[in-house]
Amino acid sequence: MVTPRGNKKKSRSSKGQGTNHLVMGILGGGGAAVIVGLVVFMMMGRGDTSSSAPLAQAVAIPLTATPAVSPPATVAAVPVVNSQPQAVTAARLPSPANSESPPATVTSTPAPVATVITRGSRPRKNRGDDDAPASRTPREEMSYPDLVEQTDRSIVRINVESARGQSLGSGFVVSDTGIVVTNYHVIEGGQTIKAQFEDNRECDVTGFLLFDDERDIAIIQLDPSGAPFVPITLADELPRKGEEVAAFGAPLGLSFTASKGTVSNVRDGRELQMKGMYLQTDTPISPGNSGGPLVSMMGEVVGMNSFQMAIGQNLNFAVSVNDIREVLGESEGKSPRRITPTSVPPKARGLSGGAGGGGDPEKDLVDLTGTERADKLLAQMTESFLLIKPFEIDPSGRINDYMFDKLKKTVKNRLKLELNRVGQLPVGQPVIVMGVMADNPEDEKIQGKAIELSLEVYVILLDIDKNGNHIPSIVWREKSKLANLSVKAMALGTLPRSVTDGSQKFFDKFVASVLKARKAHGGNN
Repeated sequence: MVTPRGNKKKSRSSKGQGTNHLVMGILGGGGAAVIVGLVVFMMMGRGDTSSSAPLAQAVAIPLTATPAVSPPATVAAVPVVNSQPQAVTAARLPSPANSESPPATVTSTPAPVATVITRGSRPRKNRGDDDAPASRTPREEMSYPDLVEQTDRSIVRINVESARGQSLGSGFVVSDTGIVVTNYHVIEGGQTIKAQFEDNRECDVTGFLLFDDERDIAIIQLDPSGAPFVPITLADELPRKGEEVAAFGAPLGLSFTASKGTVSNVRDGRELQMKGMYLQTDTPISPGNSGGPLVSMMGEVVGMNSFQMAIGQNLNFAVSVNDIREVLGESEGKSPRRITPTSVPPKARGLSGGAGGGGDPEKDLVDLTGTERADKLLAQMTESFLLIKPFEIDPSGRINDYMFDKLKKTVKNRLKLELNRVGQLPVGQPVIVMGVMADNPEDEKIQGKAIELSLEVYVILLDIDKNGNHIPSIVWREKSKLANLSVKAMALGTLPRSVTDGSQKFFDKFVASVLKARKAHGGNN
């Protein structure tokens, strides 16, 4: 197979039959390319063609970002998501303790004796453990300003550098020996990783103690020389539906940001086709919040922000504190292992994406673009589904809506092709994937004041080989820069003529390619 070129915000997936999350990564960045990528995928044996897919089938976005708005930290990072990116893919690596792969280099640093701060050791109940509500110890709520001031001391911005570029995420200190909890997708594929504190201290990450990629949890160790470390308390029980919580992290590179909301529900991971328990919240989060804590008004960690659903509004999810505690317990007594692209690899996502969005979700596709075979398949396309990859730098939502309407009208009027917009990949169906991408302008004079918009479309159809096997293949792809858009215009969703004219020319080119293929290979005109 030929691996097509591709792009990546970070999350998880499982192989096999059954519906999975298509988790897309989105990365924002200053200095490195900020790609809110648009990629075309085809999911075999999974999914539902209905546009009103159940929650577990919706597109999910992991929350890793590249340093976009704020000055770049002195570190390194990975395009996520590109999706940036990235974009939440090789085979999964089992937990280090059970790994069959060659052991990663073990540092000479002895296992730290960590004291994780908790309020007690009584059993913690999962939602649904029994009919009786879990006993709750009364404790005093804090004012929101006091909560933020106290919590910020335990938050770190995690800057990652890898072969894919730079990205960032968040984490939180859980022991005075420098143990930090974050998402696996924040550190996957990392080569150099540093943690930055609110007081501008920077500290090297010396390695990881343990990770659970299925629950998107990683336990990492900071260089002890960076002390003092102020740990945050882990809650003993899950919050109730309706409780107020606050999310901490670095959304879109805006370090040490706090946002307030409520717990919408506590969900068993099986509802989401995932492992563990998840807190669904309406607390505003964005790429860069990945790995940051979700904190109760008592100042205790109840979860870790991990991903959000692209379909719908305010569908944000955090790994539960119960799962965090479990992985932390398994990490006790372990020595740090050096983080490398092989010891903490991009997770296996294949065609179904993944919670972290890392790796190349197109790696299982055959790239036929530019070949006669591609033209023959394109000529036979009489229907298609349209999947739009979320463009996070679109506060108003108007940019994506405009592009969708423009493409739909163009192909309907000129190709007699009806596009049905879906939130997930339909099984074995023709798919057009469209996405708006953002990058830093080449002109340094306008960097930070404008964003360069690009448009990209992939068409994926099923090919059949000589043995009768169905092979999802890319038959057409194009990417084009449209124009530089001011930050104000981006925020308001106001598109200048350069963008509207440029997008129309782009779609006209797609139409011309299809008409040419139909003429050459006898398709419907």
